[in-house]
Amino acid sequence: MKNPRGLTLFQKARAILTKIVPPKKAVQPQPAVVPTPAPAERPLPLPESPANGERVVFDERSEGHLRSLTPEAERRFRQWLTQVRHLGIPVVIIEGTRTFAEQAAIYAKGRTAPGPKVSWAPPGSSMHNYGVAIDFVVFEGLTPKGGQGKPLWGSPMMEQAGRLAMSMGLRWGGVWSGGKQDKPHIELPHSLSSLKQAMPKGWTPRK
Repeated sequence: MKNPRGLTLFQKARAILTKIVPPKKAVQPQPAVVPTPAPAERPLPLPESPANGERVVFDERSEGHLRSLTPEAERRFRQWLTQVRHLGIPVVIIEGTRTFAEQAAIYAKGRTAPGPKVSWAPPGSSMHNYGVAIDFVVFEGLTPKGGQGKPLWGSPMMEQAGRLAMSMGLRWGGVWSGGKQDKPHIELPHSLSSLKQAMPKGWTPRK
C-alpha cells in the first residue's frame, strides 16, 4: 500500500528511522603501530679496561714489573691480567725481568746461600732474564699499591689463573713435570736458545 507521496509503508518507516538513528560512518582501518626497536646495547668494557682504548693501569707493584718486560711480553701479560681481574681473582704480579746478577743471587739460595731452593735456572737460563716471564700470586685483596692481606700460594685461584694463561697461548709452570712445577710462573712460548742468541746479555728494561 502506498501513501499519497507514493512511498510504501516500509520506505516511510525506514526514512523515519534514518532521521532518528543516522547510519554509522565507515571506520577507516588505522595502520598498525610498530614499536621502534630499542638500540642494541653495547657491551661494557672489562672492569679495569678504559672505554677510550687507553692502556689499562693496574696496581703499582704489577705495573712496575709489567713495564720491565719486552713490548710483546708486556702487551700479552696485560691482556692476561685484565682477564684474570675480570674473573674477580685478586692477582698481583710479583716478579718480571731479572738481571743475570739477580738471577745468580736467587739461584744460589739453597745451594751456596742459606734458604730453600727457589729457582732451577742459573744466570742466563731463566726466561726472566730476557723479559718474557712473570711470577704472580693471589692475595686476599687488592690495593692501589699491590696485594692486600696474605699471599695465598695454595689457593685454587692460582691454578685458575694459570690455566687461563695456557688458554691464551702462554706457558704456565704449574703443569711442568720432573718435580719442577712452578705455579707462580708464566712465560711466553719462546725458545731459550733463540733468546740467548738475540740478547746475549739479557733484556734491559726500558726507563
